[in-house]
Amino acid sequence: SEFDLRFPVYAGRSVAFTGGWQIVRAFEAMRKYASHIQIVGRGPMSSQAVMFAALMEPKIVATTGIDCLRSWDDVFRDGVPDIAVQPRAHLIGTLENIRAKVKNGEWKF
Repeated sequence: SEFDLRFPVYAGRSVAFTGGWQIVRAFEAMRKYASHIQIVGRGPMSSQAVMFAALMEPKIVATTGIDCLRSWDDVFRDGVPDIAVQPRAHLIGTLENIRAKVKNGEWKF
């Protein structure tokens, strides 16, 4: 809660990317207790965070995104929180192509 949006922006990263990095750190800590770890993100920002985490850590067994953005343009829809904005999204490709690179990914819109 009360995450300061300036920190990832100063580093040139999105909040979702920073969240993905934190998920990977949690994954590494949990591997001591479980070998079969799946991650789930619900909402426009959290579904991006699990997507980025799965791309950073290929040992994650399965990834599910619920209530995902269909495309980067969806950030302009009413009700989508500002935190879901991906800075410089035009430089990283479409969400569809990025999600296709996630091993065992399931995406619900």
